[in-house]
Amino acid sequence: MSNQEINKRYILQEYRRLLIKSESQKTRLSIINEISNTINSLTNLEDIFKAVVTKLKWILDYDSCSICVLSEDKNQYIIYTCFDSKKTLSLRDNQVQLGCGIVSWVMQKGEPIIISNTKEEPRLDVFNDNKVFGEDAKSILSVPIRSEEQIVGSLNLGHKRINAYSDEDMKVVHLIASQLSVALKNHKLLEQLRKANRELESAKKNLEVQIAKRTEELQEAKEKYRVILEINNSIVSHLRLRDLLPSIAQIIRKKLPFDATSITLYKAERDVLEIWALEVPFSPHSLSNLAPDLEVPREGSHVGWVIDNKKPLIVYDLLKNQRFSQDSILLEEGIRSYIITPLIIKEKAIGTFNVASREPSKFRVSDIEFLSLVAKQIALAIDNAILYEEIEKLKNQFEVESVYLQEEIKTEFNFEEIIGESRVLKKVLKQVEKVAKTDSTVLIRGETGTGKELIARAIHNISMRKDRPLIKVNCPAIPPGLIESELFGHEKGAFTGAISRKIGKFELADGGTIFLDEIGDLPHEAQAKLLRVLQEREFERVGGTKIYKVDVRIIAATNRDLETLVKEGKFRSDLFYRLNVFPITLPPLRERKEDIPLLAKYFAQKYINKLGKQIKSISEETLKRLKEYPWPGNIRELENVVERAVILSTGDTLEIKDIFLDFQRHTLPGNKSLQSLEDVEREHIIKVLNQTGWTIHGNRGAAKILGLNPSTLRSRMAKLGIKKPKLLQT
Repeated sequence: MSNQEINKRYILQEYRRLLIKSESQKTRLSIINEISNTINSLTNLEDIFKAVVTKLKWILDYDSCSICVLSEDKNQYIIYTCFDSKKTLSLRDNQVQLGCGIVSWVMQKGEPIIISNTKEEPRLDVFNDNKVFGEDAKSILSVPIRSEEQIVGSLNLGHKRINAYSDEDMKVVHLIASQLSVALKNHKLLEQLRKANRELESAKKNLEVQIAKRTEELQEAKEKYRVILEINNSIVSHLRLRDLLPSIAQIIRKKLPFDATSITLYKAERDVLEIWALEVPFSPHSLSNLAPDLEVPREGSHVGWVIDNKKPLIVYDLLKNQRFSQDSILLEEGIRSYIITPLIIKEKAIGTFNVASREPSKFRVSDIEFLSLVAKQIALAIDNAILYEEIEKLKNQFEVESVYLQEEIKTEFNFEEIIGESRVLKKVLKQVEKVAKTDSTVLIRGETGTGKELIARAIHNISMRKDRPLIKVNCPAIPPGLIESELFGHEKGAFTGAISRKIGKFELADGGTIFLDEIGDLPHEAQAKLLRVLQEREFERVGGTKIYKVDVRIIAATNRDLETLVKEGKFRSDLFYRLNVFPITLPPLRERKEDIPLLAKYFAQKYINKLGKQIKSISEETLKRLKEYPWPGNIRELENVVERAVILSTGDTLEIKDIFLDFQRHTLPGNKSLQSLEDVEREHIIKVLNQTGWTIHGNRGAAKILGLNPSTLRSRMAKLGIKKPKLLQT
């Protein structure tokens, strides 16, 4: 296969990508293909240039089209110009010294340029640029022509009207310029061949050597560009980095045999290089010390040297030369020689691409050039892959947060504001205001139904983290076997049923606040891992080894006596002290009697609006009765009592009778045997359970009537020793 055919195949591959853009681009592509065929069918440079500028007119309007070719000494360029205003073609050449002007700027900078109005362009050189674009040109488009990373000329368009060219036009001109680079390269090769033929008479033997050498170079170049093309195709079809290396390794091995290859990425925050992908085909047990996810320190390592110096490293025989700490490990694993090339993006080394062999002196210096080209493609792929994975991660996190926040909107709490004017409540709110401005851990204590979650939300909403999520975790509602997975997440396959990776609550709360409700019911085995997060602000997913750091503010709440639990060995003392940095104790409703009328009116209005009732007031007798009741269920119980009263009310005045309140248990005059709060709570829960037939869940269940989550009610029942009668268990 000839060199021209190889280049043609490469160019056609590039053109195919344009087909998806629009139907109009198909016409452009057809013309570009014609230009490509023309270039491959002609050998004379001027004939090629004439054909190009003629066919280019079919897809891009211009008043002048020129091709400038840089001289061998890079000091001047030759202008081949076509002025086509009268639809006639003329071609002339001029030699211009490289210096001032737009064309000189494009060739020196190696960058394309669009000038929408030449009158506003200070870099324009009238003498030199008029030869290229014409004296009347108002719009200019100039693109450099590259060959083997060198600037060899430029393709230039001029138009008599302003704003004639767009970025899309520039892309088309870029493609034509890449074809012209092939023509210039072929022309250069042809000139070399002619020169060789002229010397044939005097040095036939020398010429045979040169031809053989040149043939070998061309064959190597052919193979090299074929491999690069295959790698590009592989990169397009593999967005995930870990899937990319096996495909690339298989392609490279066809040209450069090796026994192992890997990609490392530099992690600046830890000053290490992480092995992201590893391909070891010769033995599944080999290189056990270099498994993926292994971190290699930058300082003193071979990959670190490449990162620091931004240039390749070749080692011919590790048995004779061991400069770095990892060399002895590689030698033990059977590696004798290797090449490490830097992965560079925007002049920054982001990692390394490495190939190794069990044979000494397997690689040559010439292989470095080839692998450096491969490394450039891999670096671009990695940059895209990392961006893709970050986008996927943010997308997944957003979806999880969205679902979580939608569920939070439906939460049982629906207070619009904190209601009350009592001294004890104002004291609590002052504490909230002070601690909210800090990142200190808060422990909210209080009986069931006193509004602990509401206070937690208040702290979050006036803190610096208010724009990030508040993630709630109801500790007793999570089965003990899943508590770690719920808090810290798990990797795919971490346990039976873990069919996909899960992000834990701490990871979701990163940058925000996590609210650990009923922390006193957290299983003892999970307390140690929670303590680590509190101390180090880091954790590992279940089934994983990677350490994740989080910036999260922790608020915990409990209605249990943690000090007693510590003494009983049911709660870790070190965890208690970590949580108890800033304790806030919420008063029970019976200690806020002056707030009961305000709360009652607030809840009454809430359910009057919701149910469409025509109630105008609450009787004084009702308010007095509410203030006398001890409210073992606190604010939740008060809300439920008011809601039931609004539902059953038929007049315009809300009346709450004794039937709604358990006065017989708590307020009988002359009752000499006063009960403890636990006894009151136990009897009240049993009464509600009897009324509901011991049904806990549902709109008519005991949990709904008591204003508790079903899991919280079950926890209270266990603590108070409440068990379902055997007669009802059948």
